[in-house]
Amino acid sequence: MLLKALDHFNRCVDEVTTDYFCLFHDDDIMEPNFVEKMIKCLTKYPQAIAVGCNAKITINDRLQPRTSFRSLREYEVVATPRSLARRYFSSCQCGIAPFPGYVYNKLMLGNQRTTMEGGKYADVTWLLNLVRNAPIVWIKEPLMTYRIHETNDGSEEVLRDRLSLLRYLKKNLAVFGDDLLSDYRSFVYKKILMSNPAPASKRRRLLAAFLKLHRYSRYARVVYWQDLVTRAIVRSASMS
Repeated sequence: MLLKALDHFNRCVDEVTTDYFCLFHDDDIMEPNFVEKMIKCLTKYPQAIAVGCNAKITINDRLQPRTSFRSLREYEVVATPRSLARRYFSSCQCGIAPFPGYVYNKLMLGNQRTTMEGGKYADVTWLLNLVRNAPIVWIKEPLMTYRIHETNDGSEEVLRDRLSLLRYLKKNLAVFGDDLLSDYRSFVYKKILMSNPAPASKRRRLLAAFLKLHRYSRYARVVYWQDLVTRAIVRSASMS
């Protein structure tokens, strides 16, 4: 029987018999020292439920000058769902660890499995649910090459699934906070406006009004300026 992607992921997790495992994608490239560096990190952080890594990025086989995320530390310890969500959705985020490079602690996962929350973006809700139980660690060194090409599932935007992820964030508003929800809602509304260049309608005017309000309200947040300064420092350090 042909399984859907999420069901296949869960089946793989069910059948793992080792203490740690990685579900690596077949269109990405693993560096020769991937396993060695992962073991080193897991030894240093035995309390981590999962460990991700930085990555080189190719778009249609052309190597990009940037890596997947920037950091001033050898290891980034992400201890809360809000902290992880801000790395994904904050307007001043410094990138993320690619999903295929994660190594998981099977014992700490227990019976937790992926759900349909977030649709094709369920990998994000999966990680957000995991970090509720224990920290996630990111390794600064690129240990893989993340390949982006036309046949990537992630290369196609699906608004229905974006809205599903938005509902997940709204359902867990007490965990993630109004500011982060507003940032992601703004991102989704921009996608809607860009995908529908029809003449002005009531719906379009409402979305545009929200985006305008969001732009000004985010300037009033202290955390926005803190993130902006952090991103500038990290980018400057990574380029020097």
